Amino acid sequence: MKKNNLLILAAVVIFVVSCKVKEDADITSDEIYNHVKYLASDELKGRYPGTNGDSLTVDYIISSLKKSGFKDKNIEKQEFEVVNGIKNLGDNLLSFDENTIPDSLFAPFPFSETGEIQGNLVFVGYGFQINTKELKWDDYTSVDVENKIAVILKGDPLPDSSNSVYSSHNSDINKALTAKDNGAIGVIFVSGSSFDNDDVLIELKGNKSNIGIPVIQIKRETFNTVLENTTINELEENINNTLEPNSFELAFSANLKLNLEIDKRKTFNVIATINAANFSKETIVLGAHYDHLGMGGEGSSSRKRDTVAVHNGADDNASGVAGVLEIAEKLIAQKDELKRNFVFVFFSAEEMGLLGSKYFVENTSVEVSDIIAMVNLDMIGRMKADSSIQIGGTGTSLETKDILNDINADFHFKIAMSDAGYGPSDHASFYAKDIPVFFISSGAHPDYHTPDDDLELLNIDGIKMIANFASEILFSISEKENKLTFQEAGPKTNSGGGRNYKVTLGIMPDFTSTENKGLGVDFVSPGRPAENGGVKKGDLIIAIDGKPIKNIYEYMYRMEKYNVGDRITVTVKRGEKEEVLLIQL
Repeated sequence: MKKNNLLILAAVVIFVVSCKVKEDADITSDEIYNHVKYLASDELKGRYPGTNGDSLTVDYIISSLKKSGFKDKNIEKQEFEVVNGIKNLGDNLLSFDENTIPDSLFAPFPFSETGEIQGNLVFVGYGFQINTKELKWDDYTSVDVENKIAVILKGDPLPDSSNSVYSSHNSDINKALTAKDNGAIGVIFVSGSSFDNDDVLIELKGNKSNIGIPVIQIKRETFNTVLENTTINELEENINNTLEPNSFELAFSANLKLNLEIDKRKTFNVIATINAANFSKETIVLGAHYDHLGMGGEGSSSRKRDTVAVHNGADDNASGVAGVLEIAEKLIAQKDELKRNFVFVFFSAEEMGLLGSKYFVENTSVEVSDIIAMVNLDMIGRMKADSSIQIGGTGTSLETKDILNDINADFHFKIAMSDAGYGPSDHASFYAKDIPVFFISSGAHPDYHTPDDDLELLNIDGIKMIANFASEILFSISEKENKLTFQEAGPKTNSGGGRNYKVTLGIMPDFTSTENKGLGVDFVSPGRPAENGGVKKGDLIIAIDGKPIKNIYEYMYRMEKYNVGDRITVTVKRGEKEEVLLIQL
């Protein structure tokens, strides 16, 4: 009798425990709320890569995974480096002949090279070298800046015009690169009176790669003290009134020393794995990026750059992280039933250019060819009352739309589908590897990339619905006898952007490199000029038409000068060899 009672008691305990596991594994609104409450808290200060908030976020994700049942052996911190900006190490020097300038009166640009130079000075007006059908202007025709330091006015000759024909030519970095192309060993920028009445020095913000020569800004009145018989105001007014170049060599030299250092920081992708009981190699990836904009401000992608405040990123993308954590908890409770492997990836540095997902696909221990699909949750926290959501990548497999329509019969979402595989989130890195992708979002809103993206504005029940929907997508893919049939759906590179490019090569650049030894090619679009001319994935572009390419900024600067139909030479380093390719744009 006692033995039977013990057996009954054991059975009851097993039943209760199994029910509790199943209940705990459910995707719940309370757990989602608690995840987002911490991830979007002021304590994490916007989860900027390489900061303490970044580390705390990683610790939280790992702790949550362990509570869900993941063992240490199935969790990985994948370390990589990001460029946080440029450090000014001090001990900088600027002197004109014997006149030493206090370092509070000049400032280096974030794209400046470090080091020391000495040379004669040449004033080159606005530093233009323009030769288009609409506009011709060359500040270098009458002067030689070879091995000299160029002095350039910031802005353009029509500072008060909202439709200035010079506006597309007045960026500081392009002017500095033009001076470098003409042989200058350094650049000193000075604000004209009409351009900057406050004469505010540039701040050392942003993460731009250096262009290979020292570049500084000096205060206008300071530079006036070393000029003879004129002032910067007079030089500017003369050019603005005549709309003609006025370049000449100055009667003194300069010595410039800058002590700068690239600020590299470590960050991590967090990876959790469930291996199927049948030892399948085929793997499904579910991902979300956990990073955000930190404190925002100038040099960030905040939409309120004049506001330095915690950018909590509750929707972007604490909501997606919460969704992935809940789905991971649900799936590991059913791991013995899964027919494919699952990898859950919490990406860092998405806001810096998909750096975390790009690093993952190039360095994952999973064979990329074994990844049969990637589902990406990014901004799933603002579902509207009409239950509308957006899903990108619906054209990247033959089966995708049928899967979504079948599952949605139970959810009744109003789905806006987009076939394109490329998009502004981490799934793009997988699509570039010929992997079918599902990009799920509840859409953008006015608080996007501002300090106002906060917890209290989220639709927590909506996140729960989307997470359950996403989990059904994962189950459906996992249960299929055959893997999804990949198909291309649009370009694998960004064909847009903030600049009005007349032509592009058709490549996806490697944004992760900080070595300034060339521009890496992550992907070559079929049928575009780069592929037609022989550029291959993995090439390092080091020159265009014989002019050096050290990084993405020089590449963009040079490509702006070409038109459709132009022929250019592109020098690439392939392995240990250099090849010169002829490319028709």
